[in-house]
Amino acid sequence: MQNSRVDQLIRQGQAAAQVGNNDLAREYLQAAVDLDPTNVTALLWLSGVLSDPMKAGATLERVLELDPANARAQAGLAHLQQQLSQRAAAPAPAYVEPPAPAAFQPPATTITPTTQERAVRPLSIEQELRASLRPDPVSRGGTRGLTPDRETVSARRVVVFSGGSDMAFRVLVILLLISLAAGALFVLVSLL
Repeated sequence: MQNSRVDQLIRQGQAAAQVGNNDLAREYLQAAVDLDPTNVTALLWLSGVLSDPMKAGATLERVLELDPANARAQAGLAHLQQQLSQRAAAPAPAYVEPPAPAAFQPPATTITPTTQERAVRPLSIEQELRASLRPDPVSRGGTRGLTPDRETVSARRVVVFSGGSDMAFRVLVILLLISLAAGALFVLVSLL
């Protein structure tokens, strides 16, 4: 029963190796060797799909221990030794110093403030808000009709929201947040 499983794994490994899927072949053949460590066919095929030449050489030496007259193992071991000697005889690639990184250079264009921007002196936040709001001629007056003055806003890069009925909403939200904070504080004090 075990021999049929080993033979099946070897056939699957051989098929995978023949189509170039060495990773899958290695899995099948290693499983076959794990089940039967003395199976010469599995060891030979495994040595052919191993990516590490040292492991492949050790596998071929194991085959020669089991079958000293095995011509394929002898030829494979001779081929591996020839490849290793060629690698050792080949000159190592010369180290090339990478080029030094270029020094940082700032961009060629610079941003200069316009005459209008140079003439504007820093204002307080309150002054900015008052300067950026003007009455809206379409509205009926009051704080609801205040809209941002586009020229002032663009010169100072300020975005202002209009006042009005949303101010009452903001006050309600703030009061709600304060009451939630007070409730959380009460809970914390009661737990202590």
